[in-house]
Amino acid sequence: MTQNLSLLADVYYHSRGAEPVEGFSNPTWVAVLSAFYALGFKDLTNLSKVLSYLALLFSMFLVWLLPGRLQNRPTHWGDFVGPIWLAWSPVTLIWTVSGLENTFFGALILLGVWFAVCARTQ
Repeated sequence: MTQNLSLLADVYYHSRGAEPVEGFSNPTWVAVLSAFYALGFKDLTNLSKVLSYLALLFSMFLVWLLPGRLQNRPTHWGDFVGPIWLAWSPVTLIWTVSGLENTFFGALILLGVWFAVCARTQ
């Protein structure tokens, strides 16, 4: 589907001899993967997994920083509990290892929370 968006400018899955079917759950994830496909990254399966791992690492970083920001203090060792909890969550691990869009979506939500907290604490 991301190949179709990149090459044909549509988001339908085309099977041989069948009617086109629209099938995606996150248009932002499709757009991100399509952009990488247009840039020459042809192995979308592995690319989606790499992007999911990067999104998880980014989420873990934000979860580590948020408690200190909320309490106007530097981060300390106890702030590592949140990122470890996030990384060990079976659901998060399944989404990340599978290359699904959920980890990317979660990172975007956490980024929004980070901006909201930063705006509140200034």
